[in-house]
Amino acid sequence: MLQRKIVFVALSVALMIGSTASGWAQVYDASDYLGRASELYSLGYYREAQAELAKAQSAATGLRQVDEVVAEKVALLSAMCEAELGDGAAPLEAFVASHPLSPYLNEALVALASEHYEWGRYEQAIASFERVNLDGVSDEHIERLCFECGHAYYQAGRSAEAKEWLGRLSRPGDLYDHARYLLGYMAYEEGHYALARDHFASLAHNDDYRAIVPYYLLNVHHRLGNDDYVVRNAEGVLEGVVGIRRAEILRVAAQSNFRAENWQKASE
Repeated sequence: MLQRKIVFVALSVALMIGSTASGWAQVYDASDYLGRASELYSLGYYREAQAELAKAQSAATGLRQVDEVVAEKVALLSAMCEAELGDGAAPLEAFVASHPLSPYLNEALVALASEHYEWGRYEQAIASFERVNLDGVSDEHIERLCFECGHAYYQAGRSAEAKEWLGRLSRPGDLYDHARYLLGYMAYEEGHYALARDHFASLAHNDDYRAIVPYYLLNVHHRLGNDDYVVRNAEGVLEGVVGIRRAEILRVAAQSNFRAENWQKASE
């Protein structure tokens, strides 16, 4: 789930040229080929997309005012296809280096950051994410970008930045829940137990976290002195844990039962 890449390539390109009939026909063809290439890319047909890109470049040949626009779009999509077909980040890095003023630079940076992120190169992903102009990212994709950047910071051990980026997610959904879990875990590790409790409690509806969140909630309530919660929920949590975590729950439950003067349970 986390490995899905951010792509938001436009399905068409605005091509402005002179008004000759043959010129407009060529522009239509180039735009049409680019649209098909973008759609094929989004569906995962990268070699087929490359074939359409070659047609787009050919259709625009000789139209001076269109060439640069088409060439840059073709170059970006080609780099993205090459990255997906196994060439890694190199084609995208080449595009970013050779097209510093391109109108597609933002898209290239997002694709490059996502490529690094997908392969666990978190510091390199961060370097590209930080260059992205967030105002140029659609609402549809900003949540994933913020999550991936925040998660990359978390993996790189930079919790302050991770919390800043993960805290930007606001739309309910899987990414939002993943962000709440990471924020809760960081709060737990840093001893901010009330905050950790709130983040973990917000995940009660998510089956992905059903096996782990109750464990953390029990520990958090124990550390906050909420012994009644621990006494009521310990047995249910024990059913889903083994090994070290089970031993920890038994210890926590015994302490809470003792503090609640439930002597029989405390001695079990």
